[in-house]
Amino acid sequence: MEIALTECYERLEAIGASTAEARARKILGGLGFTLSSMDRPTGLLSGGWAMRAALGAALFVNPNLLLLDEVSVGCMYVLESTYNISYAYERSFELERWFQLLNAIASCVFCDVLV
Repeated sequence: MEIALTECYERLEAIGASTAEARARKILGGLGFTLSSMDRPTGLLSGGWAMRAALGAALFVNPNLLLLDEVSVGCMYVLESTYNISYAYERSFELERWFQLLNAIASCVFCDVLV
């Protein structure tokens, strides 16, 4: 049992559990949450704020790739200015090529599932 407990502590340290709340508050603050709104249950948030909280959860895991659908201009500004995440909003040719790639990947995946 002591070995299992040691393994648990090692895993918690590996994922940075001791700094999780501070990291979450920093992300939520960057998305415009006030200190008091950070402590509110998500069920009490409006739709827009709930989506920001969901975006915060996605940013918390520090993804290598983050695909967002129908992102508002305000959200793009926050992501670019606060988190240094760039977007291809005005690069329509590059964006079109990404859409083609994602469509091809999705088509292949669904074809394999349906066959």
